[in-house]
Amino acid sequence: MKLFKECLAEFGDLLWPARCLLCARPATHLDCCASHELPEGLVGSRCPRCAARLPDAIGDGVLCARCRLRPPAFDLSTACWDYWGQAAAREHILAAKHRSRVELWHQLGHRLGEQLISEGAQRPLIVPVPCHLSRKIERGYDSTALLASAAAERCGGRLVHALRRVRPTRSQGDPLVVDRARNVRGSIRPMRGAASSQLEGRSVWLVDDVMTSGSTANECARALKDSGVKRVQVCVLACATLRSFDEDVQSEA
Repeated sequence: MKLFKECLAEFGDLLWPARCLLCARPATHLDCCASHELPEGLVGSRCPRCAARLPDAIGDGVLCARCRLRPPAFDLSTACWDYWGQAAAREHILAAKHRSRVELWHQLGHRLGEQLISEGAQRPLIVPVPCHLSRKIERGYDSTALLASAAAERCGGRLVHALRRVRPTRSQGDPLVVDRARNVRGSIRPMRGAASSQLEGRSVWLVDDVMTSGSTANECARALKDSGVKRVQVCVLACATLRSFDEDVQSEA
C-alpha cells in the first residue's frame, strides 16, 4: 500500500508539477521557486528578550540596551527570519497578508511550528495575538489564528484563544501611527472563562506574524500575566527592528 501511494504521488507530480505559491513558476523546493525559496533561519546575533539585531561583535544571549533599560512584559522572543534582511521571507509574509492567500498562512504556520520545535518547546500552549471582529470581517478570516493553528499542528502544541481585542486599532505599520504603544494600549484583555483560567501559572507561547516595536506583544504579555500566566514567550515569523542597537544607545545617553 505504501509503495502504491508513493507511485501515485510521483504520477501526480508528473501530471501537476509543483508551482511556486508566489509567482506560479515551477517549484524547486517544496512550494517555492529558486528566487522565492524561504531562508533557513534568522541571521546575526540577537537579543534573547526581543530578538532585535545586535552588532556582529556581540554574541547571542546579550540583552540589547532597550531591554536592559526598559524590560518588556514578555520574557523571551524568537523569530524565523529578519523582515528587512531576508527578502524572500518578507515577500511570503506580504503575499499572505495582502493577497488573502490562506494556503500561505498554513505554510508559514508550519515553519513557525518548526521554530518552536527548535526552541525545545514540547506540547506548547500557543496563544495567538487577537484580531478585532472588524478586521476579521474585512479579511474574511483571522490570519493570526490560522498561523497559530498551523504552528500547533506542526509542533504538537495546543491552541488557546486566551486574549480578545476590546477595540479596533490601526495597523502598527500605518504611517499615521506615530506612537505604537499608545495605539494598542488598553486594546487587549484576557478572555473570560476557561480559556484564561487554564493558563494560570503556566508558560505560553504568544504567536504573531511580524514584531517591529514589540508594543503589541508587550500589551498581550501584560494581559496574560494579569490573568495569572507565569511566563510569556513570543514566537513570530519575522522580526523587523525599528531602530539599530547604536541608535538605542544614543537615544538613552
